[in-house]
Amino acid sequence: MKMRRALRFALVLAGLALGGCALLPPAPPAEHPRVARLERHAVPTPRPSPLHRPIYPMTLAPHILIGLRPDQAALIVGRPKRISEEPPATVWSYGDKTCGLRIFFYPELKTETPKALAVTVDTKNPSPAARGACFAHIRAHAHG
Repeated sequence: MKMRRALRFALVLAGLALGGCALLPPAPPAEHPRVARLERHAVPTPRPSPLHRPIYPMTLAPHILIGLRPDQAALIVGRPKRISEEPPATVWSYGDKTCGLRIFFYPELKTETPKALAVTVDTKNPSPAARGACFAHIRAHAHG
């Protein structure tokens, strides 16, 4: 009798333990592929001072603009200082003499929709860190 009672007790405990697994919250969803792709292209930049906080917390590399339409690019870097035509491209220019960004939009062959096919970042210091800091500076001032 005691053996049966102990067996029943053990089975009830095992059932409760396994049933408790159903009460656990579901696993978090996998990260969105676009976010993961953007984070892979992030470039290191110097830590900002507390007085100069960037608008966007994530630091991105300029080549994330490749393939975007003008309206999409404007969401990231704002309206350009100057728009010029270099047929067949339309060029958006940002910045000044020490830090500049140019985005070259070319029409797609089938749809004629302009897409960014080239991006240049012009700085006095051609290092990747300086180009990344320049791009971050332009993005920080994009909507202000």
